[in-house]
Amino acid sequence: MLVQLFSVAAMHNCVVQVGDGTTTQLKAKPEADVKQIWVNAAVPGAVPNLPRVNISCSMFTADVDPAECCHPDLLTKQDWDFEIELSPDRRLSRFQ
Repeated sequence: MLVQLFSVAAMHNCVVQVGDGTTTQLKAKPEADVKQIWVNAAVPGAVPNLPRVNISCSMFTADVDPAECCHPDLLTKQDWDFEIELSPDRRLSRFQ
């Protein structure tokens, strides 16, 4: 479990390059109803004659219960637009 949580913290907010040279920022997000934490990549998709949209897919899934593995302040935020870390109490928390 700790390796999975560390991986989520390390990947969150990283900028990665996809196959065509486009870059995207990875974002972690709790999914309490399925007891997982996902690290998603929203990749811009170009479909001719349609508006530009992002196609999102999970780059990594931690099979852990967010209620047990995240500090409560993380669970109240739908979008984690800040850095996170694996805290000494072995839970994800906002980076201090």
